[in-house]
Amino acid sequence: MLAERLDQLDTCICSLLKNIENMNIDDAVANTKQIEKLLEQCFASSYMSNTDVSRLESILNDFNNLVTKVAALKVETAKSLGTHLKTQKKLDIYKSIK
Repeated sequence: MLAERLDQLDTCICSLLKNIENMNIDDAVANTKQIEKLLEQCFASSYMSNTDVSRLESILNDFNNLVTKVAALKVETAKSLGTHLKTQKKLDIYKSIK
């Protein structure tokens, strides 16, 4: 049962990464809620084998990589928005001069 949940967790993390890269925010939020639910179920389990623990460590590493990618996307998006806003302000000033 725990192995099935770990498989689902791995699948959800991959899906979350794809949704974030494609800017599907609603689907990403749904993935996040599903991951939270699966994690709660995994840790509610009374017994974990060494294999289960190593799989959870692998999933944690994947999740940490995901968080790193999201942080990089956040910085990239902030720069892009900043550039767009600066350009828009310059255009507005130019239009007001005419």
